[in-house]
Amino acid sequence: MRKCIAALTLTVLCLLLGKPTLAEDECGGIIIEITTIGDLGSGQNEDDVQRTSFYGALAPFGSVPPANTTSEPMQLVVASPADACIALDDIPQGAAVLVARGACSFLEKAAVVQAAGGGAMLLYDNQPGCIQMGYDPKNTSGINVTTLTLPAISIQQSVGKRLVAAVTNRRQQGAPPLAVTLQLLQLPALDASAALLFVMAVGTVVWGSLWSGWDQAAAKRQGPGGGGAAQAPSASAVPQSEVMDITPKQAALFVVFASGVLLLLFFVLSAAAFYIMLAMFCFASINAATLLLAAAAEQLLPAYRTHVTTVPLFGPCPTLAVWSVPVAVTVTVAWAFLRHARGAWVVQDALGVSLMLLLLRTLRLPNAKVACILLPLAFFYDVFWVFLSPYLFGGTSVMVEVATGGPVHEPLPMLLKVPRFSHHGVGGYSMLGYGDVILPGLLVAYTRRLDLDLGLAGLQGYFAPSVVGYGCGLLLTYAALAFSWFGDQGQPALLYLVPCTLGVVMALGA
Repeated sequence: MRKCIAALTLTVLCLLLGKPTLAEDECGGIIIEITTIGDLGSGQNEDDVQRTSFYGALAPFGSVPPANTTSEPMQLVVASPADACIALDDIPQGAAVLVARGACSFLEKAAVVQAAGGGAMLLYDNQPGCIQMGYDPKNTSGINVTTLTLPAISIQQSVGKRLVAAVTNRRQQGAPPLAVTLQLLQLPALDASAALLFVMAVGTVVWGSLWSGWDQAAAKRQGPGGGGAAQAPSASAVPQSEVMDITPKQAALFVVFASGVLLLLFFVLSAAAFYIMLAMFCFASINAATLLLAAAAEQLLPAYRTHVTTVPLFGPCPTLAVWSVPVAVTVTVAWAFLRHARGAWVVQDALGVSLMLLLLRTLRLPNAKVACILLPLAFFYDVFWVFLSPYLFGGTSVMVEVATGGPVHEPLPMLLKVPRFSHHGVGGYSMLGYGDVILPGLLVAYTRRLDLDLGLAGLQGYFAPSVVGYGCGLLLTYAALAFSWFGDQGQPALLYLVPCTLGVVMALGA
């Protein structure tokens, strides 16, 4: 059945591949409040002290505006030429300069604005949205990044165009120029997005564990002596031949393999490598989403549960899987082309949850011994590559660099992400890697199967306490982010999740 899904997936992908659609860019990070002083309309208001606030994302170079008070007012001007790729004309000393994206690098634009005497650069996108500024430390076009002392801020295209129009209108009508002030917004590290991320992660672990238990129970009923009548496999069933029990050797090699992949991505991550990873994610997600859609269809159309359809070239395939493949492919390909659009994170998370559910069903810890090898090694892996790798790689955390996309400036899709709702649309995302769900989830799924084998239920078993432990581990991760434990960089979630899950199970079994 899985071969049918894979073959049908490739067929539908070939039919759907076409010209990608432009999507809205997104930016995030440190948020700056930009307040204009003056009427953004005609500029003829006698009491021209109207204040309007906008928000932007600070670049990883240049200075940081003050946090507890606004900066001194700066005259707002439009760059000429608009892209600021060559020397600017007539820039008042200390002015905030509106610059259009394109034609040269962000570093080059900032250097040109600073050389002309500008006090800040407000860069607006050349397509809908807000572009995240960045730079490649290995290719700075000869610019010494440490000499850039002006704040460089990304703003939405719509905001940039509005401000350009206001500045132009006031100049044409002889009105006094607009002024702006800047202020660093001190926002909480966590908001409602963290709660949604918590629900998704815990829900995936619980759902995947319950599903793993149902698969095991179904396999026993169908097996020798199970007493169940033989049935044709359903569209959502995972054959036992495709379920892999992790061996102690495989658990030990996990860290070696994962570290090798991480280093490879760190050194060679490029646009080509990113798109290869994106294609792999899409193909895996289509397979997982097809099984999830087929499972939902079984509940709505039970009469088709074991129904088979003969597909030309592919032979007999479960009917519900045949129906589900085009839907899964269409959704996944649409997401791939529109992944920067506002709201695309919902589809990415749905695909990610379906993929993690499939992995929790097909990868299994056969006993506690393997868990005691895999999870502690994952613990040290996470801690080393987040906290200790900067001492070996010139101050750069390998894990954080790869997770945030490095020179590509686009995070790899293998994570759950939820926009920070309180950050004015430019605050980035709360994110959680798939490994932080799958690795502890394998242990939780094992406890579910163990409870079924031992006839245990509720708090008398291992499953419920391990779920509680996983939730507590996530809460500790959030606390570490909120209070900047061990520094302001990303937190290795397994540092908290492994003790709270494996520790609970070992304590109960002692």
